[in-house]
Amino acid sequence: MVRNSIGVYLLFAVFLIWTVSAVQSVAAEPDPSEHIIEIVGFKYIPDTLSVKAGDTVVWINKDIVPHTATADDLSFDTGELKKDESTGIVVTKDMTLSYYCIYHPSMRASLSLE
Repeated sequence: MVRNSIGVYLLFAVFLIWTVSAVQSVAAEPDPSEHIIEIVGFKYIPDTLSVKAGDTVVWINKDIVPHTATADDLSFDTGELKKDESTGIVVTKDMTLSYYCIYHPSMRASLSLE
């Protein structure tokens, strides 16, 4: 009878430790964030942005001329953004992080994956 009680307590202790560690690992993963990049004066502001996989990056065009945010390898493209238009993408671990404006190739910026 004592052995069975010890076994039950041991099993309960293992379950409790497993449950606590599972809750801690879930709690340790932050929720995805949304980041805003404004296009102002033919520049992306900020021109370098630290992001995590799962985060959303939104570009907002504040210039009077259209712009894009297009990956160097064309893996993502916001399409044409006219004044005050915006669009976003969800960051993935394997995406290209540097981008430019198709209409103004000297406009360059990048995302930095944490």
